[in-house]
Amino acid sequence: MHRFDLRKTILPFSLLDICKRLKTMSPGDTLEVLGSGPGMLSDLRKILPAEAFEIGPAEEIQGNAAEYRLKIKKIKNTSNQGGTSCLTSI
Repeated sequence: MHRFDLRKTILPFSLLDICKRLKTMSPGDTLEVLGSGPGMLSDLRKILPAEAFEIGPAEEIQGNAAEYRLKIKKIKNTSNQGGTSCLTSI
């Protein structure tokens, strides 16, 4: 499993970093994301195609509601390996 800590980053740049990481992963690989941006989870659900990625529930980190951990599992490769907004600009 790969781990990616984005707790001190700016949301749009964080999403691009996640997309770049997912592009290099193989089906079956999982990316654990540590985040603190309130909109990151909903944005990920919008830009990652459900048929290619499984996004787990956000879990609070050490009792801090502002920080969370979530896991993204790559199910299969797609033509652009992300949503229209995700990897076409990379």
